[in-house]
Formats: sequence, structure tokens, C-alpha cells
Amino acid sequence: MHPEVRRTRCHPVVSLLAEGLRFSSVGPISGMKCTLVNEPSDPNTWNDNDVCVPSTSTLNLQWSYLGPIAGKTCVQWNEPSDPHGWHDNYLCY
Repeated sequence: MHPEVRRTRCHPVVSLLAEGLRFSSVGPISGMKCTLVNEPSDPNTWNDNDVCVPSTSTLNLQWSYLGPIAGKTCVQWNEPSDPHGWHDNYLCY
């Protein structure tokens, strides 16, 4: 599954890839700050997927499966072909 990504607010864009962002489908990456990417209503194996940044990164990522987090800049993760609740998932910083 490759989520479609869409920004939700017009703020200066932080280049997440320039921050060393990495995705793991086998749990946290050793030596990195990782945030679990999970959709509880999806029966597929999303309980071991993490988005990680280097331990020295100033980014503090937060995941929400219940809509954007107030006061944060959020990027929507949407998988239109998946019927299991991916319409309201956001990675925020």
C-alpha cells in the first residue's frame, strides 16, 4: 500500500526527505526516532509500520488516525482503494 499524500495547510513546506525521513514495514529503525503508522480499523498488518527520522532531527512527528492534530502542520495519508478507514490519517509535525 502506497498512501497518497496531501498537505492540509499552506505553511512553508518542511522537506521531510531532506530531514532523512525513512519508512519501515518491520518496526522501528535502530538509532532513529520513530512514529508508529497505524489504522486500528484496518485488519491488515499495520502494527509494525513506522516513519522515522534521524535521532538528531528537530522534527517531532505525531501520527493521527482521527484527523489532523490542532496546532500542528499535518500531511494526509490516504489510500482511496482501501476501505478500512484511511481517509482521516495524518502525519503531523
